[in-house]
Amino acid sequence: PYSSLTSVTDLDGRAIVDYVEAMGFVTRQPHKLGDVMGLDDQTAVAATYFRNNLLHLYALPSLVACCFLDVPSLAQDRIRSLCAMVYPYLKGELVLRWTEEELPEAIDRTVDVLREAGLLRTGGNGDIARPAANTVEAFQLSVLAKGVLQALERFYIVIALLRKHGQGALSQSKLEELCYLMAQRMSMLYQLNAPEFFDRRLFRQFIARLKQNEVIALDDTGMLRYDEALDRADAGARLVLSERLRHDILQAVHV
Repeated sequence: PYSSLTSVTDLDGRAIVDYVEAMGFVTRQPHKLGDVMGLDDQTAVAATYFRNNLLHLYALPSLVACCFLDVPSLAQDRIRSLCAMVYPYLKGELVLRWTEEELPEAIDRTVDVLREAGLLRTGGNGDIARPAANTVEAFQLSVLAKGVLQALERFYIVIALLRKHGQGALSQSKLEELCYLMAQRMSMLYQLNAPEFFDRRLFRQFIARLKQNEVIALDDTGMLRYDEALDRADAGARLVLSERLRHDILQAVHV
């Protein structure tokens, strides 16, 4: 549970789908192997409003799930450190409730809940492991990870552009502009019906948090510089983003 103030519908999955279909929010295409539900372009954009109003409820479980996109198992303290590295940036974007002091306990509770649900398990060496491939649980874990992936992708775009251009080559306004254009291009290439993916404000806030955390800084000429803290941020991003997503971003950045 995210909070004692959170309420959850009593409807099951099928009833939720029927309810949304009755609202005219989704389309149904009959098929012999099972009907296919979908959204047209207009309602897909509108659906992001509903998603963004509840995304904070799933942010921490989603972030934990992201830790297992490319690795089969991790020690629990490694999960804590990976989540702690990214959490301050997610917290600023999604207004999450936990302080940095409360975060380790919240991560441990999240891991326990995911194990109870069968989406994670205890490995033979005591590490936390993802479910066996090609199982329903493995699919559910990958779906859960998608909750915060767009935010993590935006973070990685900023880091990749900084590393591409190097020290003292970009002003803050120029970096914001390049991030916006790159995310907009990726949205077009991969048909992402989510305008907030290339929202300038979100990039501006993330860059401001990088400065606040002393990952980047302005030199005397107003240009951005960074040290090994950016390498650590890059390493963390590599572990919570799948290799395919990193490749897509790096390919777009280096066009």
